[in-house]
Amino acid sequence: MVDHSQELKYTVIDRSTFRASTHNIPVTNEQTQLFYRTKNGISCVDLLNRSESDVESLAAACEPATYGVNSELDLTQCKALKMDKKHFATNFELIQADIGLDVLSFMETNIMHGKNDVSAYYRAEIDQLNVYGKDSFVKKHKCSRGDDLVAGYLVIAFPTATPCEGGELNFFHKDESWIWDSAEVLRNAEPRSIAYVAFIGDTEVSLSPVTKGYKVMLSYKLYFLNRDPNNISVISPSGITNETMFKTALYNALKDPKFLPDGGYLGFGLCCVYDIDMEKSKLKTFKDILKAGDDMTRKVCEQLGLEVDVKALYPKIDYRDENLQGDFVLDEIVNPYLVGNADEETFVHEHKGWRAFPVDDTGELDEDVCEGMREHAIPPVEPVLWVTDPQHYSEFCSQYAHDELGPHELYKISGYICLLAKVTCSDSTQRTTLHLN
Repeated sequence: MVDHSQELKYTVIDRSTFRASTHNIPVTNEQTQLFYRTKNGISCVDLLNRSESDVESLAAACEPATYGVNSELDLTQCKALKMDKKHFATNFELIQADIGLDVLSFMETNIMHGKNDVSAYYRAEIDQLNVYGKDSFVKKHKCSRGDDLVAGYLVIAFPTATPCEGGELNFFHKDESWIWDSAEVLRNAEPRSIAYVAFIGDTEVSLSPVTKGYKVMLSYKLYFLNRDPNNISVISPSGITNETMFKTALYNALKDPKFLPDGGYLGFGLCCVYDIDMEKSKLKTFKDILKAGDDMTRKVCEQLGLEVDVKALYPKIDYRDENLQGDFVLDEIVNPYLVGNADEETFVHEHKGWRAFPVDDTGELDEDVCEGMREHAIPPVEPVLWVTDPQHYSEFCSQYAHDELGPHELYKISGYICLLAKVTCSDSTQRTTLHLN
């Protein structure tokens, strides 16, 4: 029998979140000039041909950079300078520099996934200018400020007259990390070159301390907008390869009568990072903000007739019974006090939850959990084939006072956000008449 779960896992797996490159810019000086506001009026600097004094003048016109999603001024976390886009203007164009095409390719492959419908278009918008001098640093933080329309970021580094040392950008996403040293890249590049890096919006970033010289960087926000393509200055996407691969793999699995013959659910751990608030996050509307591979998964499953929902997964409800195995699935994130203080039967009844039985392709229970589940699980129960496991970066957690732990003891309850796609039995009309469009 074909191992459909492995095929699905391979094709749905999230792609790279990072793209770095250099580019030589064969343009006139006028196209790389930056005009900026100072206390005495307007000044101008050529981004590709600057003296040390030019950079110092630019730095003097900047203000201290803020830190994190709340834009706080905290010199223990961030020592850097910034200039908001309302205080400067430049003729530098991504398209003229041929950067736009490369960034679009990165976004198509690594960010868009399910966003490649006809009405989705890509736009790059200048965010801010940053200047990093000696002893500048930025601690690890997310660039995203809660704007779900921001799909990613582009950072362009320009050469400086004095070689810079230190100031590497460090990227962290899930369990992976990268280091990008723009100064080293530019030292080995042709004259009139820039270095640039693009990364997805939920990546965490830090800047290592600068030990010598300056770094000058221009950052862009990368959007996908639903609007008239005639009003967008870049180009529209052309399609996603791994979406087609995943759709084909899922179609082949559903057409195989040995694959979940009695039906059940396909489970997908989220591959993107979301800001999850246990009190405010509503799972009924969570599908509207799915990103990248998560939205691609949702889209393909629905195209093949599967009903897809975002669910809260609690690994264990009744912590008092060590024999209980499996996970509880709920339609919404529940008050942690209610979760921990209720017995399992009451909890199932009041919150319409069900217990997930982990199964393989054939729908058979995993032997390791089969015995305990049969003995202790309380109906309703459903088989779930996990294509990708729930991950720690989609975890939500809270603490509460438990009645049996005493007035000063706190108990931690945690769970995960996941996607569940309902699969009908193999002889259902939905599966026997399925076509791959």
